[in-house]
Amino acid sequence: LFWEMGTGKTKLIIDTAWHLYEKGEITALVVFAPNGVHRNWITDEVPAHGWSDDWDGLYWVSVAAKTKKAEEERTRVLDHDGLIIVTVNYDAARTDLADKFVNTILREREVMLVLDESARIKNPSAQRTKKVMKYGEKVKYKRILTGTPVSNGPFDVFSQMNFLDPMIWAKIGCRAFGSFKRYFGVFQRQHMSGRQFDQLVDYRNLDKMKA
Repeated sequence: LFWEMGTGKTKLIIDTAWHLYEKGEITALVVFAPNGVHRNWITDEVPAHGWSDDWDGLYWVSVAAKTKKAEEERTRVLDHDGLIIVTVNYDAARTDLADKFVNTILREREVMLVLDESARIKNPSAQRTKKVMKYGEKVKYKRILTGTPVSNGPFDVFSQMNFLDPMIWAKIGCRAFGSFKRYFGVFQRQHMSGRQFDQLVDYRNLDKMKA
C-alpha cells in the first residue's frame, strides 16, 4: 500500500487480518513498525478498528523484554485461542529475544506479516533487513505499507518489493542488488587518491521499475 499518510493503511490491514482470521486463513498478525508507531497499533488502532474483542496481543518493549512480567505476557499471547496481534519495532528485530519470540509465532501460527513504513528495510545489507526477509519466507501473507517508498532514490524499492516476492526482480535478470543497480543506474568509473570506484551519475529504465 503506497498510500499517503492519513489515508487508512492501518485500518485496511486490520480489516484484512480479521477477514482472513474469520476465513480460517491466519491466526496471527505480526507487524514491524518504527519505534512508538508499533505501540499505537495495539493501544489505539486495533481497539478502534478491530471486528471483535476475541484477540490478544502486545507491543514489544525492548527495555522490559527480559522481565518476568514481559515473559508472562508473551506466554499469555502465545496461549490465546483466537487471533493474536504482535507489533515489534524494527530495531528490536536485531535482538535475540525478539527474534526467538517472532520465530515461535511463525512456527506455531498461520501469520500475516506486515511492514509498516517499509522503507526502513531499504538497505539490503542491514541486519534488520536480512532478519525480516527470513521471516517473510515463513509466512502465508505479506504486506508493506508506506507513503514514501522512495526517500533517497529509486534503489530504495529493491528490498521492499523483494520482501513481497523474492523473484520479482529476477524476472528482469536482477535478483542480486548489484545487478539491480546496474540495470537501473548509470555508473562512471572514477579515480581518486590512487583508487578506483564506480559513481552513480544517472538512472535509467525507470519506466520498467514503475511498471
